Amino acid sequence: MANPLVSIIILTYKNGLKDVKKCLISLSAVSYKPFEIILVDNASTDNTVIYIEKHFPNVKVIQNRWNMGFCTGNNQGLEIAKGKYILFFNNDAIATPDFLSILVEEFVKDNKLGAIQPKIRQLRDKSLLDACASYLTNTGFLYHYGYSQNQANQKYNKKLYMYSVKGACFLARKSLIDRIGLFDDDYFAYFEETDFCHRVWLSGFKIGYLPSSEIYHLGGAGKEASPFIQFHSYKNRIHTYLKNFELWPLVKILSETFVEEIEVLDPERSEGIINRDRRR
Repeated sequence: MANPLVSIIILTYKNGLKDVKKCLISLSAVSYKPFEIILVDNASTDNTVIYIEKHFPNVKVIQNRWNMGFCTGNNQGLEIAKGKYILFFNNDAIATPDFLSILVEEFVKDNKLGAIQPKIRQLRDKSLLDACASYLTNTGFLYHYGYSQNQANQKYNKKLYMYSVKGACFLARKSLIDRIGLFDDDYFAYFEETDFCHRVWLSGFKIGYLPSSEIYHLGGAGKEASPFIQFHSYKNRIHTYLKNFELWPLVKILSETFVEEIEVLDPERSEGIINRDRRR
């Protein structure tokens, strides 16, 4: 029986030609077939689109005249995707040859998996994890299990179920996306994958982490979150909980969230608060 088609959606922005070239070269060596690549460009000015159309003619390109954001950009790619499965892949990520075959095989085996994430290792230091699994805490913040830890540690090399994937790379079922929707256009960027994953769980499907599948991600490891990131992460997190929680859980988690924010703003009480909502 033929393999199902996988649609790979890649978003580019702010003159990312250097990164996206490496990304596309790595994807060209992927062993899984068939797949299509859809590249959505959010108003680059470094001739990204011209270069891609010349050197990667099989890539389908959507060119925006202005920055539409992470959410709308990926939603645009989804509109023309023909695959049974959709792979969301950051333009600064590097594929390994077998990572997609392993993810698809897991989907075929378990029809209750709604989305699945590979082991994501840091490109700057491949011995370290960039993302393993994200879990919801009673404060409303996410705990990113394994972030910047040794990727060889056995506890990070076990298949897990988790609350949320990281948006840098995950595979999802197109049929499920059609039922529950993808990313909220009002978010622009940040926390959109968590909002999506919350709806996956509510629909009766699971979110998985499969360490036998690996990729590398450049990302912004070690950098402080900008005011732009902090604003959108906080706004979108609150919006996600307002949309997806029933009243009593919502009251509990929002009260914890606001208390936690007060503690973070107090430098004498913020020591030890780490690993919170660090995305892409």
